[in-house]
Amino acid sequence: MAAWAHDVARAMSEDELLRRAGLYGIAILPEERSAPILLHGPVGAAMLRRDLGWDDEELLEAVRYHTTGRAAMTDLQLTVLLADKVEPAKVHDEQMRRVRGLAGESLPAAARLFYRWYLANNERLGRADHPRAVEAAQWLAERE
Repeated sequence: MAAWAHDVARAMSEDELLRRAGLYGIAILPEERSAPILLHGPVGAAMLRRDLGWDDEELLEAVRYHTTGRAAMTDLQLTVLLADKVEPAKVHDEQMRRVRGLAGESLPAAARLFYRWYLANNERLGRADHPRAVEAAQWLAERE
């Protein structure tokens, strides 16, 4: 269910994501204000709870954190995050192909490799790292 619903808010405009985040009481971080697409996970989880009556916290958190991840992710959260990151349309370089291949062997190892790519890519592009992604990367590194 989490995989099916993870992108329920993905097609919303930036303005709509910001509006809905406010409506649902979601705190907006500066990184999300400058890139509102990062809100589609939290907004989607709020929609599923509020509009569809979902109450399974594990499923809702997998949707909520599939974009950035977070520290202390469950296997379901890692699975949805990685499935989202390695879908064929998003895999454009060798490191992400390695993440995709590794995901079937070890979710934590694949996630560690993904976050190394994410942090290096953001540095190369001059983009800010999302704080939850940094926390996820640190949490995973501590479990290596």
